Amino acid sequence: LFDRDPKQDTGAQFIAEISTRDLRQRQIETLPFERILIDLLDRARLVKQIQIIDGHTPELIDAALRGEHVGSVIYAERS
Repeated sequence: LFDRDPKQDTGAQFIAEISTRDLRQRQIETLPFERILIDLLDRARLVKQIQIIDGHTPELIDAALRGEHVGSVIYAERS
């Protein structure tokens, strides 16, 4: 997850961790998922966070499945 589209802006900054509230406030134009996921995460009873990883890198998938933080974590901030 980046603060701007890295394909369009080489100065885009990686976001390692962010709350759903902060993600909404930043109003990032392009996200690697549908925006409804932010609302669903806040309303979910069992899921408290998600991790976005580069699926083109198999070792990152393995590490994520072992519980390692290898991508961007978005966590629910329930009001």
